[in-house]
Amino acid sequence: MQQLTFITLLAWCAPGAILTQFLLAGLSLFHDTQLWAAHAILGSALALPIGGVTFKAFVSSYAPHLRGWALVQMGIYVAQVVLIIVGQDTGSGVLQALHAFNGGLLLLVSFVVAQKVGASSKKPSST
Repeated sequence: MQQLTFITLLAWCAPGAILTQFLLAGLSLFHDTQLWAAHAILGSALALPIGGVTFKAFVSSYAPHLRGWALVQMGIYVAQVVLIIVGQDTGSGVLQALHAFNGGLLLLVSFVVAQKVGASSKKPSST
């Protein structure tokens, strides 16, 4: 059995956390509004795995093909934060709705990045 690398585990944390974000948003809307705080905290914490994978993609020679996907993931994450902050500050329901839509895009890209990181870590190292 292949040993998972730290970066692979980090990459797979993002889609898992994003799925949890969808659950927390639903629970906050339909069960307990106090859970919005957990949703916000986990959303902020997503910067760690997403930033970690992006950083690794740029400082490591093992995955230059991952750089584009890592940048897309980072860009969508930054847009996610901007959408909710600006949406709430301006009271724009459209921007807040785009936050939910963008979350779906972030989930999709996070699965792609995690799969690509996992595939890269299985290749023999050229170092």
